[in-house]
Amino acid sequence: MRTAFLALFVWVIFTSVSLAEDSTPLEPTSEVPQAIIIGPEEVDVGECVWLKTEGSIGKTFNWIVLPPIAEQHFRALPIADVTKQDDGTESITVKHEGHFSSPDKGIYYFIFIATEGNISSRAIHILNNGKSPDPGPDPDPDPDPSPKLPDIETPSNNFKTMVEPILTKIVGNDKKKDSYELTLFYWDLADVVERDEGKSIIKTTDDLRNLNIQAGTLMFQQTKMKGKYSGLAQAIDNALAQALGLEVVQLSIAKRKDAVAIVRAIAWACKEVYSGK
Repeated sequence: MRTAFLALFVWVIFTSVSLAEDSTPLEPTSEVPQAIIIGPEEVDVGECVWLKTEGSIGKTFNWIVLPPIAEQHFRALPIADVTKQDDGTESITVKHEGHFSSPDKGIYYFIFIATEGNISSRAIHILNNGKSPDPGPDPDPDPDPSPKLPDIETPSNNFKTMVEPILTKIVGNDKKKDSYELTLFYWDLADVVERDEGKSIIKTTDDLRNLNIQAGTLMFQQTKMKGKYSGLAQAIDNALAQALGLEVVQLSIAKRKDAVAIVRAIAWACKEVYSGK
């Protein structure tokens, strides 16, 4: 069998938004949605990366990119896989692939969401853009991280109290390096939650918790933080639960503001550890 690939949409119709939605009309499936991402975990800076989603199931598909500044280097590209059968007929399968290439070294998070009705499935992929070079004869033992951490306003007393346990969980020789990565991660996550208003992908408190668990788990694995800081994940989960409650409810305007505030408060706490306060 012979396979050909056709681009269903031209590049110019895509916009650089953190939530790139493909509204290609598809027949509803009878299967539970499933999101899949297949791609490299580490590439050289500037290398072209294709994030493939073969095997994903759903009616609509969306991408979220972290940090949001990386959106300018990402395109969601629906592609038709046209397969010619032995009897001469053709079958078309739509793939919803992502293309990424950035001149900026760093760790990037790609979240692919497949939705059918009220059910969604998420896949999260972490990419290290910039392979670590072999150390020279006298590498800097404590290089300054880049980019600079954002200015984060001190949270209100209520939210500050919720995140204070985080301050005592990040300890040890790697706390400065790791708290830097955690600050950036939660700052970017708060930005995505805030900008999702009106797009209805992160629709409920449960959506946010699941996103934090899935993305956070992969981030801990990628940065080798998994199991390093006893009680840290629980402290973060507790802060979210205190701010948003344990019931699954819709993210109203007021509730979304609380969600953004608590995630930014988590970022603030991590930055406090980084700053040695």
